[in-house]
Amino acid sequence: MQRGNGIPFPRLCEKSFLLSTSNPPTTAIQHLVPSPGEAGGRAGRQGANFGPVIGHRPPRLLFRGPALFSRLLGCHWPPAAAHPPGRMAISRWLGGGWGRGGYKVGSPGPAAVPASFNWPSPTRVPNGQVYPPPPKPGAAMPTHRLVIVRHGESTWNQENRFCGWFDAELSEKGAEEARRGAQAVKAAGYQFDVCYTSVLKRAIRTLWTILDGVDQMWVPVVRTWRLNERHYGGLTGLNKAETAAKHGEEQVKIWRRSFDIPPPPMDDQHPFHAVISKERRYAGLKPGELPTCESLKDTIARALPFWNDEIAPQIKAGKNVLIAAHGNSLRGIVKHLEGLSDAAIMELNLPTGIPIVYELDDALKPTKPMQFLGDEETVRKAMEAVAAQGKVKK
Repeated sequence: MQRGNGIPFPRLCEKSFLLSTSNPPTTAIQHLVPSPGEAGGRAGRQGANFGPVIGHRPPRLLFRGPALFSRLLGCHWPPAAAHPPGRMAISRWLGGGWGRGGYKVGSPGPAAVPASFNWPSPTRVPNGQVYPPPPKPGAAMPTHRLVIVRHGESTWNQENRFCGWFDAELSEKGAEEARRGAQAVKAAGYQFDVCYTSVLKRAIRTLWTILDGVDQMWVPVVRTWRLNERHYGGLTGLNKAETAAKHGEEQVKIWRRSFDIPPPPMDDQHPFHAVISKERRYAGLKPGELPTCESLKDTIARALPFWNDEIAPQIKAGKNVLIAAHGNSLRGIVKHLEGLSDAAIMELNLPTGIPIVYELDDALKPTKPMQFLGDEETVRKAMEAVAAQGKVKK
C-alpha cells in the first residue's frame, strides 16, 4: 500500500500485530511503548517476542503520521521536543521495520521520550479488551469455569423449618433472589452449555429464572435426585428455632451441620412420609437408595458419583456448566473441589440465590477462591441469615 507521498505503507511488527480492515476502530490500544534508554537496540531485539494484538482498526486510520500514531498508543510527546519521533523511531521502539527500503529520519532526542514510558509485559488486546500479562511460570492457569447457585429462599426457609426433601415452593423473596442472580450472571456475560439441578421445584425454578434472565432457556437441563437437599428425616417440617429451644442449639447444629451424624430417621408415621417416600419421582430408585435421613457425609456419598460420572467430564470437555441445587449438596461439591476438612465444611454457609463462580484448572482444582456474583454487603447478610437459622429466637 502506498501513501500519497510515495512512502511504502509500513509492515510494522508483522509477528506482533493483527490489523483488520473490516470493522470499526477501537480505542483499547495502550501500554505499547518502551522505557527511556530502550528505544534503541533492546526494543529491536525484543520486538519479535512482544505480543500485543491490535484488532478492528483500518490501516488507513492507524498510520497517518507519528503524532496520530502516538495518540492512538495513549502517549503524548512533550511540547518542548524539537520534533515528534520519526516513523523509523516508532518502528524501532515497537520492534519492527518500515518494510522494503525503510524510511530514514532523524532519531528523537531524550526530551521526546516521555519519562512515564515502561516496557510492558506481553499483553493481548482482542476485541477491545485489555488483558493482564500471563501468570508467572508454574502458576496454575484457569481453563474451566463453573457456576453454582443455591436456590432462592423457599417458603419453608422463610418459616425456618427443616425442609430437606419436601418440595417447598420459592417464597416471593426467593423468586426475587433468583431474579437478582440472573441479573448478576447476565452482567458477567456468562454463557452455558449444560445445566444441572435437583428434582425439587425450588432449585428448578431458580435455574429457570436464571436461564430466562440470560435468554438461554434452550440450554439442556439435567435433573437428578442426587443433587437433592440433605434428607432431614424425622426433623422434616419442624421449626429450627423451636427445635433448638427444645434440644439445644448445639444439638441442632450437629443435626444440621455435622459431617457424619444424621438426624433421627423418618418413619412411616411421619406426617410427610407419604409425600416424600411414596412420590412417583423416586419410583426408579434402587433398593437402599431412597434415604430416611442423611448426614452431610451421606449427602456427599450420593452426590459425588454424579459429579464424577456426569458433571466433571462435561467440564473437562470444555462445557460451561451451571448447577442450581441446595445448601448441603453444593457444600459437598465445594468440599470436594477445595479439599476442605470435615470441620471446615460445617462452618461454610452458602447464601441463597447468589451465583458462585469457580475457575478451575485441568485437574478441576480451583485456581483462585470462589467468587460471589453480588456486592459484598448483600453476600455477608445472606450468609449470616443462613447461619442464624438454627439459633433460638430471643
